Amino acid sequence: MIDAMLRLLGGKKYGIVSVPGDPFVRPARARLIWAHNTAQAVQNLGLDAMLAANVQGLPIKFESHNGIRSVRRLIGDLYNIQADYDVRGLYEAPSKVAQLPAGQWALDYDIPRNIFPYCGLLHTRHPVVLSRALKVGLPCVYEDHDEDHNTAFKKLPELVREHRNLRVVVAITASVQERLVSTGVPRERTIVLDSGVNSLSFERQQEASAAIRRSLLRRGIQRIVVYAGGLQPERGVKQLLYAARAMPDCLFLIFGGTAPDQSAMRASVVEWQLSNVLVPGYVPQKQVLAFQQAADALVMTRQADARAAITSPLKFFEYLAAGSPMVAAKLPATEKWADESAALDFYDPAEPETLLTALRRSFASFGWQPQGHSRNIEIARQFTWEQRELALFERLVA
Repeated sequence: MIDAMLRLLGGKKYGIVSVPGDPFVRPARARLIWAHNTAQAVQNLGLDAMLAANVQGLPIKFESHNGIRSVRRLIGDLYNIQADYDVRGLYEAPSKVAQLPAGQWALDYDIPRNIFPYCGLLHTRHPVVLSRALKVGLPCVYEDHDEDHNTAFKKLPELVREHRNLRVVVAITASVQERLVSTGVPRERTIVLDSGVNSLSFERQQEASAAIRRSLLRRGIQRIVVYAGGLQPERGVKQLLYAARAMPDCLFLIFGGTAPDQSAMRASVVEWQLSNVLVPGYVPQKQVLAFQQAADALVMTRQADARAAITSPLKFFEYLAAGSPMVAAKLPATEKWADESAALDFYDPAEPETLLTALRRSFASFGWQPQGHSRNIEIARQFTWEQRELALFERLVA
């Protein structure tokens, strides 16, 4: 299969452009986690990957060998990857040329001239990038995560019909696939691929996790509950506060989120007078792994809303890879992985009080294990970013 992909690329690179205007790094941005892990997975599988992103906001100069090496270190530290793929900078319009919306200069100038010529195939989540790549005859993979720019794009069925070079349309969930099919995209041109898990997430940090437990399990605290992810209202994170209020002997650690969301969560913790809830903020993935492996329960919350049906949580397989017991919101993308032999339980996000019940049930059923629960880890190994790319490659070369 890899040989067939090399022939498809024709000596060029597997290009990845997420959305014009996206920077190389930004904490708490799921789209960038997707972009970097996709690029790393392609590189790990023996192809030459290239990721293009905006250089604005980088704390270091990009335009030198030392600058690029520093950017690679920054990416590697934040996303816990090797970052040994090609990185290409995209720029905003020079002020003396024009004042354009973020990403417009890259879309009109940088990407067509400095990215497309080096690609044997382009993988993108942006419909305009897709359209322009197809116009120059570039084989493409388009990925739909039900973002606004995806749902607003009405010409996808037309592009699929007119361009055989649009090889595959990736839907992040079955619900997204059904939406695509309902608009006229042929089902046989689509594939559903869940979010992946970073292969380095499987590294056990037993000494670090044991040290965390020794440090935190004291002064009446008997268990550790960890959440890591976004803190937007739709994530349902405030459901954790209700559980924390009813479980004063449990320490709740809430990682992630943007600075404003962190401040809002900390204000809620103070307002509710919860001494057993800490909000450390965004922590690089490698560092948060030790806390995940130290947890008596990992919790994946979600608000009960219309978008819950199309959600494919990035953290689900990462939590499984940690090996700690997990309590997850019952969603179409998660409940299908219910496994009686896994340390995994579910609650109904439409009834937030069931989170407390599920946590208590999980504590009673699953104990913390230094080496992790093997079945959880076994399930997660099937859903690495490399496995995700291999499933895509199989469609591309069929």
